[in-house]
Amino acid sequence: EIRSRCRKLMALALLPIDKTESSFHSLRVKSSTMVNQELHQLFLYFNHQWLVNVPLKIWNVYGCHHRTNNNCEGFHNRLNQRIQKSHPNIWMFIKLLQTEGCRFRHLLLQMNAGAQARKNVPVANMIQKRIDTLYDRYNGGEVDVDQLLDGLSLTVAKQKRQ
Repeated sequence: EIRSRCRKLMALALLPIDKTESSFHSLRVKSSTMVNQELHQLFLYFNHQWLVNVPLKIWNVYGCHHRTNNNCEGFHNRLNQRIQKSHPNIWMFIKLLQTEGCRFRHLLLQMNAGAQARKNVPVANMIQKRIDTLYDRYNGGEVDVDQLLDGLSLTVAKQKRQ
């Protein structure tokens, strides 16, 4: 049950924004006494950090197809690999930015000419399809918010190995 509750905490970001806070409180209430004792500090942290300190609209990704910062991390990783120094001088940095700017202009020209963007990994496509199906069922009234959270919780983390 602890694993299930943790997965549901992770999936809260995928719920409709107007259902997120009430689902968090429902998650706490529906947990057994033992689970509440084990996860008490986590629930306190989550409530304080993500419901009080950070506005929901900042971290809620309901309906977003791009939910990660992987593109940004990939760009920074590429810059770090290209510069190959911890503290480059300003001229090296400017030169790198100029070459990257040229690269992106060429990529944009290729995309405008019909070149295909990098395809998603098949696993990511499968997960997105599951999420879209859950959203469709929720929006169609086939499942309620608790059932939506249950389904979403199965998409947010790798399954436990047997």
